[in-house]
Amino acid sequence: MRSQKKIIDSWTNKSVGVDIICHCYNQEKTISLAIDSFLMQVTNFRINILIHDDYSNDHTREILQKYKKKYPKLITLILAKANQWSLGKKMIGITFPFAKEKYIALCDGDDMWCDAHKLQKQVDFLEKNANFIVCYTDIKIIGKKNDFLYDHEYSRLDLLKAKPILISSICFRNAISLPIDFFNCEGGPGDLFLFSLLGERGRGKKILGIKPTVYRKHKHNVFGTKEWDYRSRKKIITYRALAKYHSKRSTYLKIFFNWKIAECCLIIILCKLNINIDRLRDYWRFFKRNLKP
Repeated sequence: MRSQKKIIDSWTNKSVGVDIICHCYNQEKTISLAIDSFLMQVTNFRINILIHDDYSNDHTREILQKYKKKYPKLITLILAKANQWSLGKKMIGITFPFAKEKYIALCDGDDMWCDAHKLQKQVDFLEKNANFIVCYTDIKIIGKKNDFLYDHEYSRLDLLKAKPILISSICFRNAISLPIDFFNCEGGPGDLFLFSLLGERGRGKKILGIKPTVYRKHKHNVFGTKEWDYRSRKKIITYRALAKYHSKRSTYLKIFFNWKIAECCLIIILCKLNINIDRLRDYWRFFKRNLKP
């Protein structure tokens, strides 16, 4: 791994910077891999690594302190004095005020980047394409089959409708503010709200030629590995907040998110009837693929 001085000396472009935001909790087995994947980034612009630890009770904080000691000018630690997730707080809402650079990249403490040029390629794209607000990479899922599908390009409407992207793969312009409705949807997935906010500013693009971002699915995931019933109940919270937020801006989006709430309610009912939602989804995807001309 390069020294702090060598990393800083490579920053020849003084007009651009990226804040790398990492959220972690009890990730002693993976946090070093995540941080190493940030430090290996070869860029001609400055990077700041902002790591929020949500009051871990394993050795995560000890590991963070060691990295902070070795890279004091690159790493900022935000150490919670109580577990904020259990209080219904959104991690993005806690860390965003610390982000001051032109761009923001996100990666959770149990995920990692695999390409040393990931950030440089993403920033180069955004610098040349002003109508895009966010870009993302392919992903490699560890722990479960790869069922995370998203398109090569998202329109503004796709993002406004909170079409999901793996959050650990994204890099976006630091051009949004978080409204009160974002903070009012405590308990719901905040990334969906974030994507919708980004859609107010531009489009999304998958950048090809970047090694996939690693996403680990395991029993301690906050959301990804939970049952359909749980995920649907949490999504309802966010969709309600999005319906309220967009009600002042777009009747279409208000109706759309109310429809998404109804869809989640249907899934909850099907779960109560012990119907296999994963199988239904696979059938639906097969049906849609074969409908295309």
